[in-house]
Amino acid sequence: MIRDVELGGMAFFQSSHVVEHVDTDDSGVMHFSRFLSLVETATLRGFHELGCGIAHMRAQKKDLVVSEAHTRYYVPAKFLDRLEVVVHMEHVGAAQLRIAGAVSRDKGDGDRPVLLARTNLVLGLVDADTGRASVIPPRVKAVLAAVPERSVLGDAKDD
Repeated sequence: MIRDVELGGMAFFQSSHVVEHVDTDDSGVMHFSRFLSLVETATLRGFHELGCGIAHMRAQKKDLVVSEAHTRYYVPAKFLDRLEVVVHMEHVGAAQLRIAGAVSRDKGDGDRPVLLARTNLVLGLVDADTGRASVIPPRVKAVLAAVPERSVLGDAKDD
């Protein structure tokens, strides 16, 4: 279940995931593509919780599309690991949204979680009938713009 949580004074969307067999390769390591999928799913669930999810967009004949994605991997996830996915809004533009997400694993000893990957997404809004870029409806933009911004997640350094 997605919920707003306070981390460092900022509101975030957060969800949990246990790595399943279907998420992994033959060696039990979670496939790299799943990190992006988990961040995208947490983002869409967060939008739903805010009242501007996929169903709301479809009712307005709009679709959200991923126009750019970048993931930086630090540590692999393995079968049965308990993951936390945190996403936040980086930018709300006229027709695009920039989302930053992080996937971490709890060490299980009450210590600080281990950052596994960071993902940045650029989402665009398009007209559902034509596929052309569309502006974000004013109500949706206001709701999303009210989500606090934060530029960095976790302590891992990009080399």
